[in-house]
Amino acid sequence: KSLSKPLRLLAGALQLPAMVLDVRGRIAAMSPEWADAFGPGASGPDAFFADVYPSLTALHVHIQDVLEAPGSREHVVQASQGDTVRRFIVKVGTWTYDDGTIGGSLLLAIDDTARLAQAAAVREANERLDLVLAGASVGVWDWMDVQRDEQYWSPRFYSLLGIYPEEVSPGLASFRELLHPDDRQKTFDLLDAHFEYGLPFDINYRLRTGDGSYRWFRGSGMATHDASGAAVRMAGSIEDIDARIKAEADIQRMNEDLEHFAHVVAHDLREPMRRQQVLLDFFLDDHEDHLTDDQRQELGLIQSQGAAMMDMINGFRMLTRLSGPGLVAETFSISAMARAIVDELLPADVAQDVSIDLPDRVRGYRVLVDILLRNLIANAITHGAAPRTLTLQMTSASVFVVENQWDGDPDTITGDFLQPFVAGRNRTSTGLGLSICRRVVNRHRGWIRLAPTHGTFRVEFTLGPS
Repeated sequence: KSLSKPLRLLAGALQLPAMVLDVRGRIAAMSPEWADAFGPGASGPDAFFADVYPSLTALHVHIQDVLEAPGSREHVVQASQGDTVRRFIVKVGTWTYDDGTIGGSLLLAIDDTARLAQAAAVREANERLDLVLAGASVGVWDWMDVQRDEQYWSPRFYSLLGIYPEEVSPGLASFRELLHPDDRQKTFDLLDAHFEYGLPFDINYRLRTGDGSYRWFRGSGMATHDASGAAVRMAGSIEDIDARIKAEADIQRMNEDLEHFAHVVAHDLREPMRRQQVLLDFFLDDHEDHLTDDQRQELGLIQSQGAAMMDMINGFRMLTRLSGPGLVAETFSISAMARAIVDELLPADVAQDVSIDLPDRVRGYRVLVDILLRNLIANAITHGAAPRTLTLQMTSASVFVVENQWDGDPDTITGDFLQPFVAGRNRTSTGLGLSICRRVVNRHRGWIRLAPTHGTFRVEFTLGPS
């Protein structure tokens, strides 16, 4: 008889901690990895496992069990190496001689430390995710097989809808029933487009809650595909956005009310101002020859103040109309537009140096860009220093520039000048021109900034993200 079979088993243990015992519990052989894990202990014909490894006494029972009832047992043990504690799952079985008689027991240890650490990390990550999702009003769903109806809905999914899991079975049919009738078609059309063309599945829809009312949710998800490109699984989330949607609707209604109010106010103010100007013109036509110089100066002041008031009313009305829904984006020549405005606004008898280097094709709201350029060019002409210089160009970074000669103090110019009425303080302007420019640029999702220096006033803006 020999130990050939257990030693072959030990050699094939793939560098795992392993030990061979005889029927009396004496150590017949051990791998170097066992010694590294549990200590080398003693060796020789009289080295009994119980004496060498008293800290592993729990294994003694399993060793005796397998000798009395051949089979396998396993037990969890820990081994300390300095400050490091390793956890092992030790499997205990029997080995036999070539003639089939039991020769002793075989111990094989599997290091479970890394798996436990990974499991703990996953558990911690899941707990953190649950907290984040709960705080963010997000519920998770998982459509494990898109060929079947069954789905998984997280507890937060149910709580957001105010229903209990036993009330609604998670599945596609249930989800369809919960959707508002007006949102079903567009939701499933987008789902089909996501499967077929890979379009993002991100949509706002209403779901029926436990009390029968509907709330707005943002639904999003992503499908996974097999080797043939067919969708096999999809997972995603729902986020409660009901408060935001309703707030946006309230703001939209208030904006519409304010715009209507502004239209009425501007109309009611403009009409008496127009009549006043007409009456002043009639009065001057009839009595100008009989007026003193002081009277003419005072009446001229009244006329100029009335004209300024009319400009302010028109500017105020324009400021409120910039957010209207009737605008349509189109492609046009901003270069030709700028040239026409300069020719219209710049007096022919004024010394001028105009340079226009703008693209022939831009896309935007033509009527709004016309308002933008008119305000900036008029501002440059009105407040520019003599001789009049005007440069309009677009940089390589797609930034539009309007620049003119200027003798003002750049330290007095701040970003507040882009707010309504700020620029008009102690000035001859209405204070609405630059704020209108800012609204136009915002409508194009661009930006605008003032960049004055000593000798030059420069305005930079974009007509789109940059």
